[in-house]
Amino acid sequence: VFTSLTQILFIIFIITSIFVIILRHEFIIQIIWRLKNYLPNSILFIGRKYQLTKKNTIQSFKEIKEYFTNKRMLLVIFPYILLQNLLIPVVLKFTAATLNIDMSYRTAYLVYFISVTVGKLSGFPGGIGSTDLTMAGLLFFFNMNSLQIAGIIALFRLITLLPAIII
Repeated sequence: VFTSLTQILFIIFIITSIFVIILRHEFIIQIIWRLKNYLPNSILFIGRKYQLTKKNTIQSFKEIKEYFTNKRMLLVIFPYILLQNLLIPVVLKFTAATLNIDMSYRTAYLVYFISVTVGKLSGFPGGIGSTDLTMAGLLFFFNMNSLQIAGIIALFRLITLLPAIII
């Protein structure tokens, strides 16, 4: 029970932090741009390459803020996101079951949520690579061997990405 409560509190903390960052973006961007001179040259090079300026960074955050404050859009999207976040771990659980691996829904949800979050943060389309490696590491943590891990990830990716590829 304590572990579940800790996980829920951690997720609430992350979501609250994201909302604070989005809603108070001007203040946070000011701090980040002041620290720009202390960043490594490789990061500054990427910023120049993609023409990241203070102006277009603020504009991007304003657009994100508009999405999060548009109540009608949130009401339309929320049921879909909730359903997706609750059902895709079931797919992972059943994928493991087809390989005779018993995985609880809680474990499947944790593995899915963390690996997809890392995949989205990576910026790669579909989180390809980073999602898979994170999922492999988490499954390894849950005492699965490399053959089981490879099977689960390959089958899960096929099942979850096939509709997007077909469309």
